[in-house]
Amino acid sequence: MSPDLSVAQWRRLRQASKGGDLGIASVELQVTTSVGPARLAVGPAGEALLLLPVDAHAAVPDGVDRNGLTARAVVLNLRGRPQRFLELGCEEERLEAVFGEVVGEILRRLDGGTDPAEAVAGTINEFLDLLRRSSQADVTLERAIGLLGELRVLSRLVARRPSASLLWSGPQGARHDFRAGPAALECKSTRRSQGRRVVIAALDQLQEPPGGELFLWLQVFEPDAAGHLCISEEIERLKLSVSSQGDLESRLEAAGYADDVPAWQDMRFSLLAEEAYRVTDGFPRLTAPHLVGGSLPVGVGRVTYEIDLDAAANFRLDDSELDLPIRVLADAAGSVL
Repeated sequence: MSPDLSVAQWRRLRQASKGGDLGIASVELQVTTSVGPARLAVGPAGEALLLLPVDAHAAVPDGVDRNGLTARAVVLNLRGRPQRFLELGCEEERLEAVFGEVVGEILRRLDGGTDPAEAVAGTINEFLDLLRRSSQADVTLERAIGLLGELRVLSRLVARRPSASLLWSGPQGARHDFRAGPAALECKSTRRSQGRRVVIAALDQLQEPPGGELFLWLQVFEPDAAGHLCISEEIERLKLSVSSQGDLESRLEAAGYADDVPAWQDMRFSLLAEEAYRVTDGFPRLTAPHLVGGSLPVGVGRVTYEIDLDAAANFRLDDSELDLPIRVLADAAGSVL
């Protein structure tokens, strides 16, 4: 099965009615294991799945969760009877084309008589290699300055509290880049040509935590071959300061960083400006309370918009107060770390 066919099938399954003979939307494939036919399916959150039926006591990869790829043993009711499956899943829709290649290779090996567990285990590393190559191709200037900006904020936090890598929540899909209980910070990095115009990626991104405070931290960078800022060097300094390198590395991996991808290492920058803003009533933003009924109209899934921080001059912290957001988050972290 080609990757394109797999992706198209997952899309059709998402549109299908729930249920079926497995309780989730699925379709049988012509390739079989010794127990029964393999299936493509979608999980409760719409994630793409490959289900391989296996014996009740067969040893299978279990508990794998790396770079959006999961592998585990599950038991589903097949036509009213329990059936054990080896489930391989892709949690990020943007990676489905790559995942489709892996599924195609697994099915090819199964068709050649390879054991399901061996077929899956043999392709997981290949999947991760594909992701690394994909990551290398996707290292744009915008991604690089975005990561660099967050790392520089993290360095300030870690200088006050070595366990602060746990506050870096953006790579894990949280609405704010840094969060410590009632305190949150959103980090925005731009190029010189963009100035103070920043893109807000979600309706709740500039919404304060309940009863808490939200700050916006702006950094303006310029690509500079002789610049003193480099992502890999920033990471090496952080590794010497954090209380847990494992926490830092897991977040770097979630952010798409790989130290063996030259594109991440080659770019250097100069910092042109660094500012902090307090996001509160009157700040130029669009949040749920600004909408009729407090929510998006039916059929509108998400909102992305741009703000010009020149219009937020009254909310900008003085240079002498630049470190205030860092102090607030570090102090709030004392109650959660």
